[in-house]
Amino acid sequence: MRNLVLVPLLRYMHHLLRVSVVRCITTGLVASACYSIVIAQDRRADDLVSRVLNDPGSSDPYMGSSHLLSVIVEEANEGTTFQVGSMTVTAYKDQSSMLRGVELADSVVHAFAEHENRCGMVNAMLVRASTNAYLQRYQAALEDHLVSISNAELTRDTALLIEAISALKWFFARRSMYPEALEAMDRAIALRPDFSKNEQLTDENADRASLLDQSGRFHEALSELEKGIGRSASIPADSLRLFMLLQKRFEVLMHSGAFEAALNMATEKAALDPGGMASWPLKRVEALDSLGRYHEALEEFPNAIARVKRWFLNLTGEEVDFGERYVQQARLELRVGDPGATERTSRTFLAKFPIDRLNAEEHIHIHQLRAEACARLGQWKEAYASRARYDQLADSIRRHDAALERTRFQLQYGMQQRLLADSLNHRLEKERMTAQAETRLAGERLRRNGLLFSGTLVGLAALGLWGRLRTTRRAKAQVEREQARSERLLLNILPFEVAQELKQKGEAQARHFDQATILFTDFKGFTEASERMSAQELVQELNACFKAFDKIIDKRGIEKIKTIGDAYMCAGGLPDPGSTSPADVVTAALEMQAFMRLRKVQRSALGLPVFEMRVGIHTGPVIAGIVGVKKFQYDIWGDTVNTASRMESSGAAGQVNISAITYDLVNEHKKADGSVAFAFTPRGKVHAKGKGELEMYFVTLA
Repeated sequence: MRNLVLVPLLRYMHHLLRVSVVRCITTGLVASACYSIVIAQDRRADDLVSRVLNDPGSSDPYMGSSHLLSVIVEEANEGTTFQVGSMTVTAYKDQSSMLRGVELADSVVHAFAEHENRCGMVNAMLVRASTNAYLQRYQAALEDHLVSISNAELTRDTALLIEAISALKWFFARRSMYPEALEAMDRAIALRPDFSKNEQLTDENADRASLLDQSGRFHEALSELEKGIGRSASIPADSLRLFMLLQKRFEVLMHSGAFEAALNMATEKAALDPGGMASWPLKRVEALDSLGRYHEALEEFPNAIARVKRWFLNLTGEEVDFGERYVQQARLELRVGDPGATERTSRTFLAKFPIDRLNAEEHIHIHQLRAEACARLGQWKEAYASRARYDQLADSIRRHDAALERTRFQLQYGMQQRLLADSLNHRLEKERMTAQAETRLAGERLRRNGLLFSGTLVGLAALGLWGRLRTTRRAKAQVEREQARSERLLLNILPFEVAQELKQKGEAQARHFDQATILFTDFKGFTEASERMSAQELVQELNACFKAFDKIIDKRGIEKIKTIGDAYMCAGGLPDPGSTSPADVVTAALEMQAFMRLRKVQRSALGLPVFEMRVGIHTGPVIAGIVGVKKFQYDIWGDTVNTASRMESSGAAGQVNISAITYDLVNEHKKADGSVAFAFTPRGKVHAKGKGELEMYFVTLA
């Protein structure tokens, strides 16, 4: 009986809604994609790119993606539309047109990038994401969504960012990933301005309540609906919005098992609004059915159905019938012990409603009821036929549900595998670099000892041979150069103070630092990007980035700790606590992100793969020093290091994410002219793996 008022209208407009729903889903699945560059393949693609670049609608933050979708779909269909009933629609006509749509979206992304129109880029990425989802390329669609959100953030256009996040919400919801959809929706709601209209806020209450309902969080869903109902009552002449909220409230009560409360609600609304949209008597029948009061439900059912038919007759001028009422009638007849009536009702339904995509679930229920009714009547042949048809249709639904579940697990697994692969690559890279460092140090020691021995022999020979003085001097200079080289190598591995202690004592004691500011960086999508690059290209690009980072932190006296794969770690406030401040580390992080943005523009212009980077910073106590006597390396330990790593992994590409402690230390930092140095975007409490909820902030230059 769910949505019995809406279902008849769907039946009446079936030939229209069959394609309209598809188009709405296509528009709703719009979200983020990689900042890729693909050259247009033919003349028509070039014409399309020229057209959208000069079309203001393609860069509109509110409806730009929907507008651009219509343009690209029409071109992908080779300039044609197709008609269903009396309605001409624009939608992909087949799979080949969808593939063409992806290519065209790539071309448009590239064109907007060249013109530095980031808003247009985001809209084009959203089109590509929705088309990838239609092609069941869910991993590609998810990546598109995430990258489009990152690009929308860079525009500082709140409306565009909300649209991108909302598209990700619907992508998750349609994959039954309700916790992820709720997280995306809450993020979008947090960006809404305080002066948002009541209509908009009410719709958000309804959407959030639907997601909470499907997640089984019924109490929270009811709370959201109460907020929406309160807001809707203050909107002039908006009875339809209030009606839909009340309908949703009834559904949540039914889903939560509060059948008595649902019955009271339906009874009250039917009495207060006898001339309304005809749904409440049917809702009352549904509640009576769920309470096991089958005779009462069956007695009230004909009048409730007659009321719905009268309402549709007044609305459309035509007699309207719908299949779900036969399912409910057959069920009630069977429950009151009248299998003959159930058999007749089911036979009427099958004669009136051939199976299609929209009524498949009704056919499943009617065959199940008919099989049981015929079995009670001893009509075994008919019972067997209906049961076989029920099994066939139910298997089809189960396969669809299983495919949906596999998709959800694949998306979640893909996200986890990316994190796991990055972590494993970090560890393997650390082991490889440690082995290389040991080999280099062993070679340097052997060379130095050999030179020292040679120098000693030359010195002894020079005692009696003045003519070999020049050779002695050269040998001495060579030894000094080698010693200086070894010194530079040692200082390249260890801080100066630690290296001096190591040379003087043969060991260096670990030290506790009350306050150090730890910075972590990590390249987003590094694994995927590395698959598109040769090993030499990958190493060259990492080297270029890390050399730039080295210059940035050297300028500010920040100590580099290590690199692990594509991750870079440094720390301020050690080994000399007075050498740097937390503000120096934050400034260095912002300069690193500025370098990465410039690098991205340069490589994108050449059609080369690009990296985007997350940066996380946290301040707190650490222990620093050298452990062991082999493969020694200056390192730091403590919970501060773990928290800084979580700041990076919980951040976003292109952003510098800092903890609340670091924020407290730098939020009043001033420039040389006395103005505030940094601007902050509070993120609230964000879940960090292994740490729970942590207060975080995005920081930029003021």
